[in-house]
Amino acid sequence: MTTLTDKEASITKIKTGNGITTISLEWGGPDDRTMTDFDRDLLGDVVDCGDNHRAAGGWVIVNGSCRLSEGDSIPYVPGEE
Repeated sequence: MTTLTDKEASITKIKTGNGITTISLEWGGPDDRTMTDFDRDLLGDVVDCGDNHRAAGGWVIVNGSCRLSEGDSIPYVPGEE
């Protein structure tokens, strides 16, 4: 089991269909952290993103396939808002 930190978002699930990919991510740390606080561009051609309201996590939709795999992570990018 991976320990979640507030310095990265870990990919928990990747689902592909109809030319798009939905990627689920989780992170630890502050409740006010959002998906826009992480380097989403590492995942691919980002179309949309959002946050889970019940847990520290979110989702990203990319055109085509994801550049990373389940278990990989993307870094927190301070001040990028």
